[in-house]
This record gives sequence, structure tokens and C-alpha cells, in this order.
Amino acid sequence: MFISESTLRVSTARLLPPQCVMGKINDKADRLYQAARATGRLDSAMEQSSLARLLNVAPQNVNNWESRGVSKDAAIEAQRVLGISATWVLYGIEPMMVRDGAASTTGPLQVEGSWPFSVPFDAYETLEDTKKHELDLIVKAFIAGATPTKSQNHAA
Repeated sequence: MFISESTLRVSTARLLPPQCVMGKINDKADRLYQAARATGRLDSAMEQSSLARLLNVAPQNVNNWESRGVSKDAAIEAQRVLGISATWVLYGIEPMMVRDGAASTTGPLQVEGSWPFSVPFDAYETLEDTKKHELDLIVKAFIAGATPTKSQNHAA
């Protein structure tokens, strides 16, 4: 009996997760799955649909993340709902989980010392919580990849 390649691919697709059949899963999606598994709330038999249900999105969205990457909004939602660090999902910057479970975006921002930016703090305070969090992710990623300052170079 002759089995065509397409028949084999369809049969295999029923047994394996999509990323195993279609190719390598996107790094951001892989980190999201790793962290979701770590929470213990992901159904290992049906990870894609389980993750979709937890984040209140269609399974097709999760499928898209596997090939294209997780959006900033989805990473922020994973942080809000599951306590998974959006910075971990998007950039691989630890920690994987935020402290005390899901992050709270409510309440006043605590600023230590002086405000270090040229944009007035009052302008920052007018931003929506999701925009504040997005800005925080950008600053963290920038700092993580920044070169040492002059004072750090002289200390060496």
C-alpha cells in the first residue's frame, strides 16, 4: 500500500502539536508556553486550546503566536491573568514570573529619587495603565541591552 506524503502529514498532525509538524515554534510563544506550564494551570493534553481559554482568546490566535510571535498586548494580558512576566515573554529577560502572582496595574506608581526623564512625570501619569506597562517593558529591555556608562568603564 502506498502512503503519500500529504496523507502522512495529515495523520501525524492529528497526533502532534502544531509546532512539531509545521516547524520550530516562535521564541516568544515558546517562552509563553514554558511560563504557562510553570503556573500549573495549563492542560498538558491540550496546551494550545488551554492557553487560549486562560487568556480569553481564540485558539487561532495562539496558533498565530506560535508562528509569528506573541503580541505586546497578549504578553501583558498573560502577565495580568497568569502572573507571567511580559518582559520574559517578549524579550527573554528574567524573571519568568512577576512576584505575588498576577501583576497589578492599579494604584499609584512609586518613584524613588527624582524623575530621570525629560518628559514631566505628570505627562506619564496621564497614560493608560497598558501604555505605562508597555513603556516599562521598553525601558527594561533598553537597560538590559545598554552599554556600561562612563563611570562603570573607569571603575574597571
